[in-house]
Amino acid sequence: MGDAWIMKHQISADWDWHLAQHEASHNYKCPDHGYTGSVCIMTYANMMITANWCVDCDQTIETNRNHF
Repeated sequence: MGDAWIMKHQISADWDWHLAQHEASHNYKCPDHGYTGSVCIMTYANMMITANWCVDCDQTIETNRNHF
């Protein structure tokens, strides 16, 4: 896929918040988790059913939240 495929092919307006949260999380250095893994906004298969971060992403955000 490579680029921002999910941003170009969103299914409905309901996805907007989840996409925005997922993409904004990259600004705090949260990595994509791929298609399988924990229930986390950064896991592709779960990003539309949760607005939560896993423990690792939560810690990454806390560590990097003042970097701007």
